[in-house]
Amino acid sequence: MQNWFYDTRKRKFDDCGDDAGSKIEGALTKEIVSSFINRVNELCPRCASINLDRLPQRMRSVEHGAHVLDLGTREPLRSSQCPLCQLFGRISPASSGDDGLQVRSFSANYAYTGFDRSDLHSLGGDQILLGVVQVPIAGERSHMRYKPWESLNETGFIHVARIERSSRSYSTRLLNQAFPLDIARQWWNDCNTSHGAECGKNVGAKGLARESTLSAISFRVIDCEARKVVKAPPGCKYVALSYVWGSLPSTGIIQDIGKSPKDTLSSVPKTIEDSIQVTKFLAMRYLWVDQFCIDQSDEEDKHQQIQQMDQIYSFADLTLIAAAGESPYEGLPGINGTPRIGQQIVRIGDYLLIQTLRDANCSLKKSRWAKRGWTYQEGILSKRRLIVTDTQILYECNAMRCSEALNLPLEANHTDNARERVGHYSTFIETGFFDNTLVASNRSDALRYIADYYQRQLSYPEDALNAIQGVLQVFMQGTNDRKQYFLTGVPIHGLLVQNSLGRGSIRIDSSAKNAFLTGLFWYHLQGGKRRSQFPSWSWAGWEGGQLSRYLFHLSSVRCAWRDEISVSIEEPDGRLTDFPQGRQELSDYLQSAKRDPMFLHLEAWTIECSLTYIGPETGVSLPQGPSSGIYVRIPLNATDFAVTRICMSPDLSPKDVLTSVARERQCLGVLFVRGEDKDNPFPKNDHWTFILVLKDHGEWYERVGCFEVDASARKSSDKFWLETGEKYRSLPPEIDHRKWVSTTPKTRRKIRLG
Repeated sequence: MQNWFYDTRKRKFDDCGDDAGSKIEGALTKEIVSSFINRVNELCPRCASINLDRLPQRMRSVEHGAHVLDLGTREPLRSSQCPLCQLFGRISPASSGDDGLQVRSFSANYAYTGFDRSDLHSLGGDQILLGVVQVPIAGERSHMRYKPWESLNETGFIHVARIERSSRSYSTRLLNQAFPLDIARQWWNDCNTSHGAECGKNVGAKGLARESTLSAISFRVIDCEARKVVKAPPGCKYVALSYVWGSLPSTGIIQDIGKSPKDTLSSVPKTIEDSIQVTKFLAMRYLWVDQFCIDQSDEEDKHQQIQQMDQIYSFADLTLIAAAGESPYEGLPGINGTPRIGQQIVRIGDYLLIQTLRDANCSLKKSRWAKRGWTYQEGILSKRRLIVTDTQILYECNAMRCSEALNLPLEANHTDNARERVGHYSTFIETGFFDNTLVASNRSDALRYIADYYQRQLSYPEDALNAIQGVLQVFMQGTNDRKQYFLTGVPIHGLLVQNSLGRGSIRIDSSAKNAFLTGLFWYHLQGGKRRSQFPSWSWAGWEGGQLSRYLFHLSSVRCAWRDEISVSIEEPDGRLTDFPQGRQELSDYLQSAKRDPMFLHLEAWTIECSLTYIGPETGVSLPQGPSSGIYVRIPLNATDFAVTRICMSPDLSPKDVLTSVARERQCLGVLFVRGEDKDNPFPKNDHWTFILVLKDHGEWYERVGCFEVDASARKSSDKFWLETGEKYRSLPPEIDHRKWVSTTPKTRRKIRLG
């Protein structure tokens, strides 16, 4: 087996030269193939039995592939002297199970391009890919549950390429050590000349004109020719860098850079130095790097720049994403001596078996860059992205996705609408890391972005809101009816919201206060732990676990809560401000507020409730429905109690609940009742009641979770279980859960929620 790069950790692999990468764009010539050692005589009997000439005839099942060879388990492959066994071992899934591995052949057209038959024929036909997958479990060989492509995303394929037999529909590039500038420039130029509104050439993330907006904001850039930080000139064309800070000190490095024309960049971390070189290679002069273009020692400047982060990234002509390494000192692979991880290649007679590398999405998802909080908005706010990984470069804009290792026809990517491209690539390989829909094109999607961002990591917990401020700013633009607001990160929807069926918009005539109360019902799918720098009523007050991408109930955004909950905001000096009723009043308040509030003051109807655990450890089970888990115990009326599931914010274990004393399990439930009959505060048949569950901490309450009572459901068998001694049973007919709000004991309380 040969590696395109010299690999000192393994046996010596031949280096085939820096120009072969461009030659593979055409036919696989004898010259290219002859530069590799023919390993046919080194094959083991099993691999020698593979008839490469007959593989095309074996592609009968495009989805599951066709069986080629059984391999056994992974480790013997990797230690084998057979070059093909070694190659199969290198691209095998990490967990192969007891049934072992097998080689299957797949269609490159099905995997990557999805051309129809006539187009495929005109482009030179299909190509063969080999994949190493787990042996299907008995009974699943032709079953839909057998999905070999899930591991193929992770491992990649082997392209079986033959001398002088090429196809414009698909080929695999032979990668070399140097950064492929010509390929990067081709992708970028093609995007600039061929894509219109999809990539927003002259429009930012807010739909604002580029020239006028850039002239109105103040920001600095690195002049790569003069190596100075300068004020961005009018109409500045620039590259933005997105990278991982790592252990780079947050202060003391560039405190004075940019304040004087004398300041030059004499020595910078290698990733920034390499990015300057790439910017110049692309015939661009200016580069924006947050660490150097934001004065880290000036809090006012830092705040101003963070507020316009959405414009900085969305207006960039290109965003360079450094997705390799864990610090700015490691550099960009392929630039100034930073190595790239090699590509595995084996020659068998007239064939080259070429590793395609793992799917680009998998490489990006596993990178340190994809795990950091600040880089989230930098990626999705950008419209043209050149991504540098440790194996290859990628390009992803709002209408095209390109991978260096995969040579696909560019014209296949050019569509009038970015979503048509996704439909065209009706394949099992993922079509892109970034969402092709522009941020805030669906105004009801704020929580979707927040939930994705929530999974990222932050070095400093106080950055939880700042690091997504650019995304939130986009949602805060537009007409008054569509504009959204955020209070300490809690979304406050506009008057026009997306229909839950995705068909147009509907008008919600509700006050700003009502919309804020709705926004409080974000919830965890898996609990986390408290982040004390922010209040518990905001998602920013939590870290870890998993946040839902939706509000607690899909229809809750249309709820008009009964006007029986009063809300006040506690100012830093202790004063209370009534929550604004109108959107304009809310906008004025948010613009005048100097900091996000920590405490809310609510006055509402409440119930006494408590947490309990039901599972094998307790010897108690439910007659039907889900069993093990944390439940909330609520009063049905003056004498009866029931349990129902609760979405917990803190990550509590069964032991946490079982070993706590009764007082620690006691909670307070705040009732949010959907308004139906204004003349009757507690009608006989309520539809929805949402309950926010709080924990008393003395001077303030902390959010614990939420649950609902859905009275529109005719049955409650999967929702509530009646407590009878130490057992539970379904609610009897005489207890109507639809009348719960009317019958449950309630108390009107004032609550300080922090």
